[in-house]
Amino acid sequence: MMPRPVVIEDLCKGCGLCIGICPVNAMHKAGKYDKPLLTITGQKFNNQGYPVVEVVEPADRCTGCLLCEHICPDLAIYVKK
Repeated sequence: MMPRPVVIEDLCKGCGLCIGICPVNAMHKAGKYDKPLLTITGQKFNNQGYPVVEVVEPADRCTGCLLCEHICPDLAIYVKK
């Protein structure tokens, strides 16, 4: 089985540290930003109101390096192997 990052949405605060550290760009912010209107459209929020990060499909980009898991301050990501 290939490694796959799993985001625990209720713990994710959308800080984006995992996005920045991932060497293969396996994650991104969920939803689409509409900059001219300064609004967020299609954004996915968790139960606490934070925008969440999601895994880019297909998830086979993940190499299992665990950088995302180690950098997350909220323990909201783990890599399933």
